Amino acid sequence: MKRWFSQLNPAERLFLLWGLCMHVLAFFYATGYQHGDEHFQIMEFAAYKLNLCTYESLAWEYPAHMRPGLQPFIVYGLANFTRVFTGEFNAFLVSDCLRAISLLFGCISIWLLHRLSGIFRLHKNQSILLAFLLGLGWFFPYLHARFSSENFSGIFLIFAIYFAFRKGLERNNFSAQDWFYSGLCWGLAFEFRFQIGFAAIGFLGWILFYKRVTLKPFLLLLLGGSIILAGAGFVDHWLYDTWCFPPINYFNEVLFKTDSMFGSNPWYDFLPLGLNWLGLSLGAVFLILLILAIFRNPKNPLTWMFIAFVLVHNLLDHKEMRFLFPAIYVTPLLIAAGLPESLLQRGKDSFLTALKFTLLAVIVFVSCLKSIACSTTYASPDVDAFRTISNYIDKKGPQLVYCPYDIGYVMAHYYEFRFFRKQGAILRFYSNDNQLKAQIKNGQKGLILVWGEHTEWPAKRTFRLIYDSMSAWQNNNYLRGAKWNRDRYRLYEIGAL
Repeated sequence: MKRWFSQLNPAERLFLLWGLCMHVLAFFYATGYQHGDEHFQIMEFAAYKLNLCTYESLAWEYPAHMRPGLQPFIVYGLANFTRVFTGEFNAFLVSDCLRAISLLFGCISIWLLHRLSGIFRLHKNQSILLAFLLGLGWFFPYLHARFSSENFSGIFLIFAIYFAFRKGLERNNFSAQDWFYSGLCWGLAFEFRFQIGFAAIGFLGWILFYKRVTLKPFLLLLLGGSIILAGAGFVDHWLYDTWCFPPINYFNEVLFKTDSMFGSNPWYDFLPLGLNWLGLSLGAVFLILLILAIFRNPKNPLTWMFIAFVLVHNLLDHKEMRFLFPAIYVTPLLIAAGLPESLLQRGKDSFLTALKFTLLAVIVFVSCLKSIACSTTYASPDVDAFRTISNYIDKKGPQLVYCPYDIGYVMAHYYEFRFFRKQGAILRFYSNDNQLKAQIKNGQKGLILVWGEHTEWPAKRTFRLIYDSMSAWQNNNYLRGAKWNRDRYRLYEIGAL
């Protein structure tokens, strides 16, 4: 790695080092889960195997046997491993370790992507653009901080691509051993998220259409994937206590049911979703470059994988931006390979050259600001609030914790939080402020968890604020808005009334 880094252009080093710093920031600040599925279909499944919750409290996907057991198994193993050193189960230590592992694997995937620049024959300026997209891609630290199925599926997709093509893109360069490793990574990517199979269809289509792979590497590719699927069968049996094949159950729900409980979106809905998630200005530039790259690289295997993955998702009724997260991992290399090198070179017209590089400077500056914002922003504030409750009980012993019913520490989306619930928390529920006030007695000690706006109550002279998910700079500048207040968590210590 040292040799690789020393050979980089100074601009490439700067961009990639910036990205590394953002990943470090993300470890400390980008806490929580981006979507409830990351928690309720991974952490709570593991909590069930750790005897922290009951069968009845689990999400409906558990009795449907439609989620892979690999990630709950990792959480279960890590929980028992950390318990050896701490003497007790510590949910937040497990969560921190998972975030560190995710960020580490994410950084490795970025390194592998840049290593592929030579294989895909990127010119100097294209290689610099790749380093820019990898290092200043504001979404990478945010995604890499998640122990989500989308994130790890995208990471192992990059591993699979690297092993398949690291010797070159021509028939004679393919290594049978490497394609076996690629098959293992494809299998893991599939087990983390079954939808990556759509990208595998594009990959196999590229192989069959261009006939660039001999029989031996192809068979070893299939063998590697089959080994993972066979091993996953035992892990799924561990999770569900019965033999089952979750991919069949999952695709039956996603592809073949016409009465989806999640509603229906128009086929083009990923376009506005993508612009909203990436940001209108930078997102538009990103999408234009991506479309240009696809048209300029029709024979690129990444193009085949990307189109197959996105096309099938567009045909599905239910659409969320997170469904496309695995495909985002290949876009930097795809864009860099498709951008004309002349676009980043000095032209004969001095005015146009100055305008072009001014625009590039603005994009770099805005990307730096956006990457800082994403790396220092929690995905969800409740986990940090739960950590504060846990630390408080560790210091002062069992405590009354007043919680808004169906929200936060008690429940979310009708499913119970059990993985992060601290032993010693004596829960009392309230539906509104008046009900809460009626429950609290003079001289009583404990905590109040407040979710949402609640700008006037509790009064500062009565309760001491010990946690607020909205920091002062978020509360007082242009970032304050409906989302911050809607998702805001505050924790108060009860004082004498």
